[in-house]
Order: sequence, then structure tokens, then C-alpha cells
Amino acid sequence: MTRSSSSPSPWKSRRLIAVIGAFTTTALLFSLVLFPNYLPNLNEFILLAPIATAVTTWLVWGFLVERNEHHGIVRGILVGGLIGIAAHYVCWYLFAWYAFLSTLITEPTKLGTVINPLNALWLASGPFLLGMTMVGWITTPIAMALGAVCGRSWVKH
Repeated sequence: MTRSSSSPSPWKSRRLIAVIGAFTTTALLFSLVLFPNYLPNLNEFILLAPIATAVTTWLVWGFLVERNEHHGIVRGILVGGLIGIAAHYVCWYLFAWYAFLSTLITEPTKLGTVINPLNALWLASGPFLLGMTMVGWITTPIAMALGAVCGRSWVKH
């Protein structure tokens, strides 16, 4: 199915905004339960996880589903799983930026003790793997189920 020249950009479609809202709301609710109760030293992730999820959903769902208008349950499951995995990496990378900027603002003399965000591109893989073993085994299936629901919602019968 090709897109006509008068149809809206896939990056601003109502469907994509609804999917981003669904994934981000789920990430926020999960973060509100998980971090204060089980990982209280990581409360920054209450905001970072939904932001990472929104950015990841916008890019991944936009490229793999909305751009080509390929909706369906199987594609939703696969793309949802990819979002669930990739958002963990993006979240840790955002955490590196958060740590860098908060140190820059509050204690600029200790800036050498924090990882430079450009180096964190590859250094985030360690915490990413740790995060996937701690909570990824829960969040990725949730993202896959949510992807199935979102993919199913727009299948033409």
C-alpha cells in the first residue's frame, strides 16, 4: 500500500502518537511501581524510562510500522519486543547524560569523575545487559503484548 501525497507524515500520525502514549504510559506505571519499591537508589529512572520509551517507540514503530503502513499482530509483537529491548539501552544512555549534566551543574569540579556522554555510547552496554537481566525479562514481554494490541488495533478486516 503506497501513501498518497496528501496523507500525513508517518512521524505525526495519530496512530503513532497513540502507540507512543500506550508504551510511555506503561513504562511510567511500571517505573512508579518498580523503582521506589525495589530499586530506591535508581529513582531517576522514574522519568528516564518513559522518556527513553517514547523516543524508542517513535523511532522504531515509526520506521518499521507506520512508515510502510504494515500493521498486524505478528509485526506488533516483533516491533514491541524490539522497543522493549532498545528502550533499556536508550534509558542507560540518558542516565549517563543525566549524571554528566547534574554533576556539571551542581559540582563542576568533580566532572572528571563522571563518564563523558560520548563515551557512554559504548559504555552503556554493560548496565544495559544488567538491566535486561534484572527487569528486561518482565518489560520485554509486556512490550511484546502491547505491540500485539497496538498492531491488531489498526488491521483492516
